[in-house]
Amino acid sequence: MAIWEGTTNVLSLDVIRAILREDAWSAFEIDINARLNQLIEPQFDLLKKVISTSLQEIDQYLQVTAGEDLQTGARELAMTLARVYGATLLIEQARWDKTQRSLIVAEKFIHSGICVLHDSDASDRVNEALIVFGK
Repeated sequence: MAIWEGTTNVLSLDVIRAILREDAWSAFEIDINARLNQLIEPQFDLLKKVISTSLQEIDQYLQVTAGEDLQTGARELAMTLARVYGATLLIEQARWDKTQRSLIVAEKFIHSGICVLHDSDASDRVNEALIVFGK
């Protein structure tokens, strides 16, 4: 069993559906890159690099992960996408209000880790079944 019911997990599976059937990943990536390209001030360069690296990691993950492995990692993928978007919005906020406080918030959030993806395989599914069902 790759995923059990719960609001976050159901929504995560819907993210997978949107990526596979609606090409949502391309739209997401285009939007984030457009937002990052607007941030031309040098104080944002390192933060932008972290986000760009996360986009590359997501792209790589989507290229090599499929089927049950993709479903197993659905929640981590959805959370990573949300963290990338949130990080981008925090940088935009810091640029807009020009306060040290907003910049610190963006830095702390981004440096706490954006990409929470890990490779999933059959052993992960077996371990999850053991946890959930005790077998």
